[in-house]
Amino acid sequence: MRNYLFILCFVLFQLAEAQTMRLHGVVTDANTHASLQGVIVGIANTGTITDSLGAYQLFIKDANATVIFKLVGYTSQSVKLNGSGSETILNIRLSPSNTSLDEVVVTASKFEQKIAEVTTSIEILKPKLIEASGNLNMQTAVEQVSGVNVIKGQVNIRGGSGFSYGAGSRVLMLIDDLPLLSPDAGDIKWDFLPTENIQQVEISKGASSALFGSSALGGVINLRTAAPKDMPETKIRVFTGMFDEYKTGYYNFNSSPIFNHGIYALHSRKIKNHDLVMSAALVLDNSYRQDETTTYGRVSANYKYHFVKVKGLQAGMNLNAYRQHTQIFLIWKNDSNPSIPAEGTLSRGMNNRFYADPFLTYISPAGHKHAFRNRYYYNDNQGIGVSKNNYKSSFIYNEYQYQKSFGDTAGNELKFTIGAANTYSMVKSDSIYGNKTSENAAVYMQTEYKLKKILFSFGTRAEYFRMDTLSKRFVKVLRAGLNWHLAPATYLRGSIGEGYRMPAIAELYAATSSGSLSIFPNPTLQPENGWGTEIGVKQGFLLGTWKGMVDVALFRTQYKNMIEFIFGYYPPDPNYIGNPLHYIGFAAQNYTNARISGIELSTGAEGYFGKVHVVISGGYTKINPLNLDSLDAVVSKNRYLKYRNNDLLRFNADVDYKGFSAGTTVRYNSFMNNIDEAFNGLIPGVKNYRVLHPNGDWLFDLRIAYKLTKYNSTVSLIVKNITNHEYMYAPANLGPPRAFMVQYTAQF
Repeated sequence: MRNYLFILCFVLFQLAEAQTMRLHGVVTDANTHASLQGVIVGIANTGTITDSLGAYQLFIKDANATVIFKLVGYTSQSVKLNGSGSETILNIRLSPSNTSLDEVVVTASKFEQKIAEVTTSIEILKPKLIEASGNLNMQTAVEQVSGVNVIKGQVNIRGGSGFSYGAGSRVLMLIDDLPLLSPDAGDIKWDFLPTENIQQVEISKGASSALFGSSALGGVINLRTAAPKDMPETKIRVFTGMFDEYKTGYYNFNSSPIFNHGIYALHSRKIKNHDLVMSAALVLDNSYRQDETTTYGRVSANYKYHFVKVKGLQAGMNLNAYRQHTQIFLIWKNDSNPSIPAEGTLSRGMNNRFYADPFLTYISPAGHKHAFRNRYYYNDNQGIGVSKNNYKSSFIYNEYQYQKSFGDTAGNELKFTIGAANTYSMVKSDSIYGNKTSENAAVYMQTEYKLKKILFSFGTRAEYFRMDTLSKRFVKVLRAGLNWHLAPATYLRGSIGEGYRMPAIAELYAATSSGSLSIFPNPTLQPENGWGTEIGVKQGFLLGTWKGMVDVALFRTQYKNMIEFIFGYYPPDPNYIGNPLHYIGFAAQNYTNARISGIELSTGAEGYFGKVHVVISGGYTKINPLNLDSLDAVVSKNRYLKYRNNDLLRFNADVDYKGFSAGTTVRYNSFMNNIDEAFNGLIPGVKNYRVLHPNGDWLFDLRIAYKLTKYNSTVSLIVKNITNHEYMYAPANLGPPRAFMVQYTAQF
């Protein structure tokens, strides 16, 4: 009897095998023919995704089934099978979508999705605009985005950050989804970012701590580097420039022109199963201010290997090394000599930075994605003539992430991400910080469920934090969002999320001085926390040759224990009876409870007037940044948060016609209502300058270019601050006068 059962089972198994067909093939881009990774290939309730080479395989029983191919940013394609036998090969070419609503981002939810379907506000900055505008680093580039402002290197999104003297950031900087804030000051080193190798920059606005942890309290900037195309590519950008004189002649410290020079280079290629991108930069950035200069060199490389025997497995390493020599201007001598530094405030130093990012990812045939990513970041700062400012810092970041998508032919889809991350930071210094260590470990989860035209999003994060004298902390945060596809090109969204930020080592322990300005430590600081919410609508349009979108968002954020540097008397102990002048200066304090409400209108479009190609983008942001403590007159007489501009306007426009192109960038920052009173009283000319210049600042840049088709290169003339407007962008810091740049870009 057992033998008959065995034979029957064997026959049934063979019959089942005979009815199963192996479907496989490769999916590529219809225009570039590049392999497409992550394409969802589905039949009824069965599916998979393509690997890094665009390959897929499915075992199906219905040889006449309908197969659907879907990828964010591309038009979906359905194919009716008419197969027979045990094997069918089906190669597919997907066409990119033709509306701006189909732009792809990853920062909103840690996986690729259409920008129209995210539940928060996200802006995209493309490399073409970065290069055409003649930006030397990402600092000036992100200022072209609506709602974004940078004050002496400190980035501010929708008024969430203000200015805290370079220590601590409420905006998290990422490169390829991995954090890159300095381990000591917790700030962004803009020159360190590889601007010559960019696929796109994504700016997420609002609390993002549930996804990215501390320092994402006010938003995230994610620089995504580009992968090589199927054909080798080499690009070189060379520039030289000079500053004009200020309108007010006595502002100028030098009668001869001040020049800047630089070169950026990139080469990328695929060699069989190897992906390689190499880039370098060398820049001499002389300032419009006396004795201020920055010279730096940077080399980077991205390498990825696609395993042949294990489909879907890839490993690699990204590297970036940087060396800088700088003299930094801190504050002016007075308002009559704003280009000359105050005595003893010019900071000289050398800096070496380096990061290495080993990674391993695997996408199984069933679409399970495993990613193990790491970063080692090292920073060596040497103060020239001021040894107390010498320090070395580093961090080690490790992250494991698992992702899976489930979908059906009705358009319903579930995306699920879980992960764990750990960061260990070290700082070694003789004086400025001492020797400090910190560690944080986190687990997080993000899920999105798309039910036809409604998308639900939910995320949570639990994080443990430890830093020397700061008591151990355990933090839990949540976020939730909804996106409703109301009409063919109309998307309504809403979100709410919690955020937090642990103090940076510099805010807790920094003890230093520059001229008459002194910084004192405060090891009792407590973490910041808060929440943010927004509702918005994105309306796309496609009119003839024009495509674009208009976005309107209402937002509100609220913070507790905001950290600000406050001027005061900070003796080493309450019973100190020595000279009080030795301990007057600034120290970080949990000073402010705040609420920021506002509205933002942004737009982007491209199309043709006849044969003239036009691209425009920009937006207007209005905020009401209230210091809730100051509503009680006992605390402060000024109700606004410090270092905020209540109105920001950004606009970019470019036109192309038969090899000629021209463009403009317009920026407006309203008057900064509130600054630290110590600046008005201690630094000559600050109060007087603010009284004489009570209005906002309009800045206009102009660029023209001609493409040399025969040599596949472009020659550009760029004029920044074309009206030579004089303005103070930070206390005791005058903005640059009109500047000219000639740029040559070649690609082959």
